Amino acid sequence: MKTVHASEYAVQMKHCCKSFGRVVANDNVDLRLKWGEIHALLGENGSGKTTLVNMLSGIYQPDDGEIWVDGNQAVIDSPKTAYQLGIGMIHQHFKLVDVLSVQDNIVMGTTGHYAGRKRLAREIAGLCDRFGLHIDPARKAFHRTRVYIGEPYLPFPEKRRANAEDYEVVTEEIMNRIRAVRDHRAEMEAAE
Repeated sequence: MKTVHASEYAVQMKHCCKSFGRVVANDNVDLRLKWGEIHALLGENGSGKTTLVNMLSGIYQPDDGEIWVDGNQAVIDSPKTAYQLGIGMIHQHFKLVDVLSVQDNIVMGTTGHYAGRKRLAREIAGLCDRFGLHIDPARKAFHRTRVYIGEPYLPFPEKRRANAEDYEVVTEEIMNRIRAVRDHRAEMEAAE
């Protein structure tokens, strides 16, 4: 049975504003994201892209305006609330506990619903295979390993920088993985 959404929009941000003292980061911003769409926020440094996504992911709250998730007005007052609404953020600068394995870092960032290590290792391996990631869950984590596990409807990678010569290849690789996540989510909803 296919998941039925209450709204054609996964997320709507209506007239959202955010200031830091006298600095206005977002002024009356509207954003509408339909289910299954892939978007990019583009702009110069300091144009408010990260602030906008931080409001959506619960790091900041709008000074004014509304956020709607699947047709319902939402108060996203924390990253936990955003996650419960199906919104996840993959930060540009993140921290892993480098003395722990990738698997242990993943469990630390979840609700802890994984009872068995072998089952978790199989699930991580399956996700890695599906999305073309070359990660050994038993290996110690290091700064270049990025793993997001869970079932967010809207994962937001914050930023990606690349050298000019590898920009096209990196961009295509990222887009392929984002499309795979979108398609995986659609398959899961169709099976519900």
